[in-house]
Amino acid sequence: MTQINNTDYHKIQGTRTQVNLARAFAGECQAYVRYEQMVSRAQADGLAELSNVFHELAKNESAHAKVWFATLTDNLTKKIDNIEIQAGFPFKGGSLLDLVKYASGDEAEEAERLYPEFARIAREENLPGIAARFTMVAQVENCHSKRLMQIYDLLSSGTLYRKEKETVFKCAHCGHEASGKEPWKVCPICGHSQGFVMVNV
Repeated sequence: MTQINNTDYHKIQGTRTQVNLARAFAGECQAYVRYEQMVSRAQADGLAELSNVFHELAKNESAHAKVWFATLTDNLTKKIDNIEIQAGFPFKGGSLLDLVKYASGDEAEEAERLYPEFARIAREENLPGIAARFTMVAQVENCHSKRLMQIYDLLSSGTLYRKEKETVFKCAHCGHEASGKEPWKVCPICGHSQGFVMVNV
């Protein structure tokens, strides 16, 4: 694992920022699992390429969790027996469409409220490096939220694979390309289903 430049480590013991890092770690771990469940749901619905988008988001959340863990443990060199945290975490089920909408809202909550508040507290506690990292992750979560809302709009309107204008569609499996307002139901080269058509979101 790449080392995290963590000159603030010696200052965080007993601070609110230490607790916020633990909350952020727990939240990102849960987000990773939720996205992996969305991967499985998309695959079950025949949306292979959309599942790849969710897997990419899961990897991002895992990376964030690793950053918070490395920050708390000074790159795995320090031991913390326990950090008590009290926080609410979402547990929302439903259809794939429901899950996409919920995830977009959760990402917006992190981007607009949670991480900016964590950054503010870190600055107050004279932890500028950690504050900057919270701010940067908030920007990533904002991008996630917008991307997920775009996916939600495409799925809910039935336009994931139906366009108003001529579009070049590409099979992610074999590379076949064709223009049209809708892609093939079954790829004429490799026989993979429409769900393998690349999704531009």
